[in-house]
Amino acid sequence: MSNGHLSYYDAEEIENAVDDLLDLSMIDDAEYLTEAGMNMHPNDEDLEKLLIWIYLHNHKGEKAEQMFAKYRNDGTPGSHHLAFNIDVMHGHPRRALETYIDELRKGNVPPNEWVDTVDEMYDAIPLAILSPFLKEACPYIKGDAELLGKFGSMLFDAHLYDEAIEMLEKSLDLDAYDIYSWQDLARCYMLQMDIDKCIEACDYGLAIDEGNALLGFIKGYILQQEGKYAECIPLLTNARRFAEGRVGMNNVNASEEEIQQQIELTYELLGFAYIETSQNDQARECFSILAERNPGHIVARMQLANLALLDGDINEAKKQLDDVLGIDPKFEAAQSLLVSVLLSTHEFDKALATLKNLVKQKPRNRSYLMAYAQLCLHTEHKAEADSIFRRMLKLHIKDKSMRSMMRDYFLSIGDEEAAKEV
Repeated sequence: MSNGHLSYYDAEEIENAVDDLLDLSMIDDAEYLTEAGMNMHPNDEDLEKLLIWIYLHNHKGEKAEQMFAKYRNDGTPGSHHLAFNIDVMHGHPRRALETYIDELRKGNVPPNEWVDTVDEMYDAIPLAILSPFLKEACPYIKGDAELLGKFGSMLFDAHLYDEAIEMLEKSLDLDAYDIYSWQDLARCYMLQMDIDKCIEACDYGLAIDEGNALLGFIKGYILQQEGKYAECIPLLTNARRFAEGRVGMNNVNASEEEIQQQIELTYELLGFAYIETSQNDQARECFSILAERNPGHIVARMQLANLALLDGDINEAKKQLDDVLGIDPKFEAAQSLLVSVLLSTHEFDKALATLKNLVKQKPRNRSYLMAYAQLCLHTEHKAEADSIFRRMLKLHIKDKSMRSMMRDYFLSIGDEEAAKEV
């Protein structure tokens, strides 16, 4: 359509042609055609506002703002919507949000015209700036399921869970088949530890989408935490498979790091569920994969050590515990378990060294002190044993069996005064 032929078309026909070009993502052609149309119809406000919008989205923000100046305060809903977009995209987020709230109060915001604006708001404005405005907007958002759902999702991201729940429930009252709102509602209830409502939201969503991995993961996680291990395993398995299928894809709703974290957490949850249901081979497989994926995963290696001990594989248990202590030399649970393993294999010197480290870390732990003192006696480190027993006198031990052992020690060396002090 050349400039010479534009005079044959009224402004509305030009706008329709521009809309077609925009639908095809041909924004440069749309800009050229709109500018040509303005030459033919210089007083058409709708055409001029369309050109402002095109400038704004074609990286010509200053030009858009200059052209828009005469419309900023004209009071029409369309102008307010355009003002919001200009302010968001041209570095004035607070003014944009004030415009939005003001129009909401006045009832000048047709929901169907503002749904896309909410997406732009979320993408362009930092959450720290956005959060208070979201909360302020809540009373005025109504009547449109999509808009309510999007506000609910943003409120969830802003950690405003009560407000998010209110928006999401209103959205679902209007559209009970919106699976995304069920997902966000379930996540809100999970983080608020409202277990019954979380499960209820998951069940409603899963009735709509039986294979929904996120809802399956949430319900599986809750069931696992509640000790319902047999029920959680199929849900978590499905969620894990789905998450693994998303690796390397261009995921809109989650980063690659978040997906990898979900996969690891799912393997961990499944591993514990298998242990609790006496499926040790499956548990070992889960924790082995987890340790392979993340060599620094201490929980996985501790569980592999425990499973090895159940199988009587002392060497494998020691290997896993050594790996844990290579990651964190002060990890208490690994040192404590390693002492038991070393004692079972009569490696008393290594056990003594490990107990000594534990006593340094936890100098008032009665159990470590008693074990260390007894092992010192067994290995003829009598002076060290005596020092520990006398340190324990000052701790006012209440455990009867420990007090009996201390008394026996002092009597064995003829220190009746210390024995009485026990």
